[in-house]
Formats: sequence, C-alpha cells, structure tokens
Amino acid sequence: MRMYECTNCGEPVASNEATLRSVAFRQVAYCRTCRDEVFETVEVPAPRGTADQLVPTRH
Repeated sequence: MRMYECTNCGEPVASNEATLRSVAFRQVAYCRTCRDEVFETVEVPAPRGTADQLVPTRH
C-alpha cells in the first residue's frame, strides 16, 4: 500500500485513508483529521433551482 505524508501534521497516512488534492500543480495529501480541519470552513453551494417562469410579452 502506498504511503503519503500529511501536508499539515507530517504524519504518515495510507493511500486508502488519504485525501489527495492538487495545489499549485503539486499533489498534497491530508490525513482524515487534518482534512476535516482544513475543509471544515469550505461551503458547498446549494444546487441551482428551476428557472423563473418566463413572462410572456405582448406583440
């Protein structure tokens, strides 16, 4: 199994536990604990709703 080093804490993390990201064209890895801390503040936008009803124009 491939091992990575967590970018935040420096601890070894197995490939099946690591969260990999590309940052500035460089691959970085996070352990589960650091991933939760780093991405805790990231907000995922809500899905877009349906388009408003089109208002017909008079000709």
